[in-house]
Amino acid sequence: MSINQRTDMLLEAERLTCSIDGRPIINGVSLHLHPGSFLGIIGPNGSGKSTLLRMLCGLLQPEQGRLMLLSRPYSAYSAKERARIIGYVPQDCSIDADFTIEQIVTMGRHPYRSLFRSLSAADIQCAERAMRQCGIDALRDRYIHACSGGQRQLAFIAKALAQEPQLLLLDEPISALDIRHQLRTLSLLRQLAGKSFTVVASLHDLSLASRYCDRLLLLNDGRVEASGRPDEVLTTAALHAVYGIHAVIRKEPDTKGLSVIAFDHEESIANYNFNY
Repeated sequence: MSINQRTDMLLEAERLTCSIDGRPIINGVSLHLHPGSFLGIIGPNGSGKSTLLRMLCGLLQPEQGRLMLLSRPYSAYSAKERARIIGYVPQDCSIDADFTIEQIVTMGRHPYRSLFRSLSAADIQCAERAMRQCGIDALRDRYIHACSGGQRQLAFIAKALAQEPQLLLLDEPISALDIRHQLRTLSLLRQLAGKSFTVVASLHDLSLASRYCDRLLLLNDGRVEASGRPDEVLTTAALHAVYGIHAVIRKEPDTKGLSVIAFDHEESIANYNFNY
């Protein structure tokens, strides 16, 4: 089977376990990804979201468990072959060398190029499209060290899109963006998922996660606390168990998402004015 052939199951992760410095970070996590889906990984800081994404992209080997990509084990792929299927955007988008945004984005074509081959017309076209999709084509000549954190984040998302992967993994892709660019980026990811891409993103904003994601995976201390549709995962009991908060959860008919209003203390809910 061709490595770019789509199957009914893009990725299978079974009972993944990982420890760092002897401390369990991921403990028995399983998930299955189908083409065209958008999975949001949520959970408090330290719950294992970044570690799980690093395992799914192949940067970190699980101590136990099984990882299958297009019905083949990860070990069956070279790094370049895997990069044609998986695009990964880390939380930290810093880089030592000072490249332009255009140079950063064209690095996404590396999996398709031999060592000394120059960029082809197809490579340039892919990079151009990725910059337009992320709204940074006007910044192509700006050096990355002169960019804001949000602009750097968008540049690395564009780099991942230029890879033309089947699976996009993003670690907090909207953390450095203002609200307009958060909405634009999540809308783009939603559109990509609707075109048979598979998108997995760790997110902190629960309301936005419910609006844009098909399914959510709620991590708690390295374990799966809940998994399913947003309305199945975002419950008052689950949020109290994982985040230690009291919450009012409302369905928003205009967005078809959920509005999650969090409180430190249960008595604060009684004093909140919901008449708006």
